[in-house]
Amino acid sequence: MKDIKKFLINLKNKFLDELFPENFSCYNCSKEIILPNRYYLCEDCSSEIKPIMYPCKICGDELNSFTKLCDNCKNYKRYFDYVKSVTTYDNVAKDLVLKLKYGDCAYIAKIIGYYLSEEFLKGKYDLIDLVICVPITKEKLKSRGYNQTEIILKEFVKYYNLDYNLECLTCVNKLANQTLLTKKERFENLKNTFMFTNTIDIKNKNILVIDDVITTGSTLNAIAKVLKENGAKKVFGLTFCHTKIN
Repeated sequence: MKDIKKFLINLKNKFLDELFPENFSCYNCSKEIILPNRYYLCEDCSSEIKPIMYPCKICGDELNSFTKLCDNCKNYKRYFDYVKSVTTYDNVAKDLVLKLKYGDCAYIAKIIGYYLSEEFLKGKYDLIDLVICVPITKEKLKSRGYNQTEIILKEFVKYYNLDYNLECLTCVNKLANQTLLTKKERFENLKNTFMFTNTIDIKNKNILVIDDVITTGSTLNAIAKVLKENGAKKVFGLTFCHTKIN
């Protein structure tokens, strides 16, 4: 059944590639693209994906002023070192994530991957030794047909000569829906959720974690904790959207 769903998703995406050729129709609203671009979006849609003006110096959450840290980074221990996000989780950016995540629109990863490639250059990251993505549970993988962060990663690494691994981290516990939880509950919900598989050596390595959306940073924090407990030197995050919570 799983193989049939994957086949149908791939067939749908191939059909859409033919129906909406790159640099011809907008991947979000299907409007004709007048000027060819690498975002696969029309001018109206791309103009709504705006950079975060006053990001927190650690998690990247959008603040209202030049305040250096958000409340979460002030009040909770952070195991990750630094996170950059392309934009806030609203308007067109939110639509794109939802289509990728729940609409079987795997081709959206092309857009997000390119945006991440641009944001990576702005991020002033340390030398990255390895790129990984946020894993999902077997139940989610079965129902969705793919891990959206995995296909975003594959699009992102096309632009850089970076090593990546898709098997060193697994999601071992079924999680409650993070969107329904408070900040404190999010952190508690993720305890003992991710497991390092010992399939590679990560000692003294700088690791970049790819994700679609970051909110409180609890997921990335849990992952960074596991990676550092297994020898990672630094853990960075790169996401498409940041949900504004401050």
